[in-house]
Amino acid sequence: MIRNYNPRAFTLIELLLVVVIIAIMSGIVLSAVNVRGLKQKARDAQRIADLKRVQTALELYFADNRVYPTSGGENFVDGTCDSVCTALEGGYISRLPSDPLETNPPYRYISLDGNSYELITKMEIYTTAEDSPCTGSYSGYSGNTPNLCYGVINPL
Repeated sequence: MIRNYNPRAFTLIELLLVVVIIAIMSGIVLSAVNVRGLKQKARDAQRIADLKRVQTALELYFADNRVYPTSGGENFVDGTCDSVCTALEGGYISRLPSDPLETNPPYRYISLDGNSYELITKMEIYTTAEDSPCTGSYSGYSGNTPNLCYGVINPL
């Protein structure tokens, strides 16, 4: 007599039940992780690093010329070459950075007199912008979101 039933093996129903439970648990974990928030934090960290790179280039430029490049108002640091790009690229920075999110406004550079400057960007997360809020000649950013403004100012 051939016997096909083995009480120590798993049935198909038991295996499907385990797979469903694992899928439900992974869905709960993924919703708790907040993938969107992690991406926003990563882009904000990139913005801060970009401003620090431009700040370093500006300080090197100042060390050689004893003046910061003047913008004559508000310049956009968006990878296109303008007076700031012409002054910095080549010897002080290889390429001016642009915002990691294309729908976000570009970085801004303000230096009216060549003795001080302000680099400004718009953050996606309020807590990131709290570390260095805009305070100088441009304290708002766009419309009703001044609390998302992040600035690097020299001299402090």
